[in-house]
Amino acid sequence: MGYSRISRFPCRRAGLRALPALILGTLGIGSLLTCRPAHAEQWALVIGIDHYADANRITSLGGATADARALARALQEAAHVPETHIQLLVSDGPVTVQPTRTEILNALTRLAASAKPGDTVFVFYGGHGIENDGTPYLLPYDTSALSDANITDTALETEKFTRRLRQIKARALVLAFDMCRSDPRTGKRALGSGTDNKLSPAQIRGMDFSQASSTAAGATIAITFYSCSPAERSYEDRLQSRGYFSEYLERGLRGAAADATGAVRVASLAKYLEAKVHAAVAQAENGASQTPYPEMKGPGVQEFVLAHAASPGPGPDPGPVPPPDSPRPSVDEARAALTAAYIDVRQDMSELSGRGANAATRSESYQVALDELNQVLGSLARHLRTAIAAKTNLQVALGEQPGGSDPDTATVERQGKYVDLRLEKERYLFEADFNQAMADDYDKLAERAEDSGRSTSAEKYRQKQSDFQEKASNLKRQAEACDRQAKALHILDESAP
Repeated sequence: MGYSRISRFPCRRAGLRALPALILGTLGIGSLLTCRPAHAEQWALVIGIDHYADANRITSLGGATADARALARALQEAAHVPETHIQLLVSDGPVTVQPTRTEILNALTRLAASAKPGDTVFVFYGGHGIENDGTPYLLPYDTSALSDANITDTALETEKFTRRLRQIKARALVLAFDMCRSDPRTGKRALGSGTDNKLSPAQIRGMDFSQASSTAAGATIAITFYSCSPAERSYEDRLQSRGYFSEYLERGLRGAAADATGAVRVASLAKYLEAKVHAAVAQAENGASQTPYPEMKGPGVQEFVLAHAASPGPGPDPGPVPPPDSPRPSVDEARAALTAAYIDVRQDMSELSGRGANAATRSESYQVALDELNQVLGSLARHLRTAIAAKTNLQVALGEQPGGSDPDTATVERQGKYVDLRLEKERYLFEADFNQAMADDYDKLAERAEDSGRSTSAEKYRQKQSDFQEKASNLKRQAEACDRQAKALHILDESAP
């Protein structure tokens, strides 16, 4: 079918690589999937774009090929995707395999024609992503950025991309999107301070693969790995020309995330990525936060085998290790850092207060309010993790625990669960406040209808009030349950933040 040899697998960006989304839609990779029919095959489409034809208007990306080649080899060697089943569309490749809009769509068509029920298909996109007038797009090699209208005409809408993917009748779909969220039209990288290179709700919705088709071999299992959490950026190790997420993804697939049998399963890879990427970025990027997290759908998804550790890889993963002679922080410095982190957490909590009720007063902008909530929750997640790290440093300074080593897996899991519970609590409170405000509004409407003798309308309003009130009460109970579970983990002093 004219598939090219593995030579490059681009998806890197210079400096910050904001919120690459790795969407793994059913990972049936590897020979250990005994539930897959014996005749099942693996296929891959790898798209990588370092530079664009419209080079004067679209910022080039750097280091994509190094990351991509390593991941492509991992797919071939550890996940057992045959070399002849890998289509490569790369910006520095021959004209015939450059990732133009037409060629990307053609490649998806070839996948749909080749893959059959029972097969696994892996699709990776590395390059720019952008929102234009509220619509998310991938930017193929031949995108024109002369104007917003040109982008609309020449870029590839993510919804169209995923719609094509749904036409692939494979049992397992593995999709990975690694996109730079800084505006490629500015020519700037917004290093460290930009607000436009973070994962947005619109981009997540555009990549939603929850409507993936079922096949004769069984329902599709969907797994979404995001390289960082919403409102975070993804970082790159500029000295190594590797992205932290992609580097640890490769290591994990090659065996660093394997269990005792050598199998790399979905759950173990997710835990590995969360711990390693977060620790590496925090250490190398001055305390910055980047925490991958997965979304999983389907029966038995956590136990799905992605790869096997038997293939040769980069060797044991040492992880980020502090210099052996790093001085122990002073107690005063550590305590000051913890206090500062608590102040940041309090500020986030203050911003979250009342957002649900405010959204109810402008219901036509509910989605806007929800997007704003997610932005603040992203900030809260970062500040909570900073506070956790600061508390650990204080304990080291006080001699309550040894320094110079990464926390064990159980501790990392407890810390991650604590942050998740705190964020979930705030989401429940937002929805509870919203529903309570709506109940109060219908209460007032019912009173007016009763005063004016409109009994039928009053009855309808009272029913609405009752429905919203019940929702608010249930949501508050769920928030309280999250709060109790978070406190039981004893990660932070709950009275401080």
